[in-house]
Amino acid sequence: MPSIKCHFGFLLICLLAACRVPLPPPPTTAEGDRRAFWERKQSQGIEVFAVGHEPEWSVEIDEQGDLRFHPLEGDSLRVPYSAFLAGGRAGKRTLSYHQGSSVFRITLSRKTCTDVFSGEFYAWTMTITRQYPDGATRTLAGCACRIP
Repeated sequence: MPSIKCHFGFLLICLLAACRVPLPPPPTTAEGDRRAFWERKQSQGIEVFAVGHEPEWSVEIDEQGDLRFHPLEGDSLRVPYSAFLAGGRAGKRTLSYHQGSSVFRITLSRKTCTDVFSGEFYAWTMTITRQYPDGATRTLAGCACRIP
């Protein structure tokens, strides 16, 4: 796997180091599909992946330092990781991105998480909070980890 670029910063290094918990084998019916999925993400240069359901969404952080948020509904977001303000304490990290009166906040908690669809285990729980210009707020929850 390619090395981490310096602009990822200390926070991403901590995340990657903490996510080295190996994933359990996927269910046997989808084992080949899951392995192919992780191999494809790795070949695309994705180093951190997160997923959530109801509604469906994913977050990818690649080796070039871009963070991409892909919701099933609504607008995607692609932002250089360096544009985020980092904060937090041991076991919990927060990344915030402000664009005008909109705020996109990611909270990573060092708490294991099981993806409800695949049954896979992840080393971190991710919560995304989006505050929109009209004052509306939406919170999404899911799991995050380094690509195995």
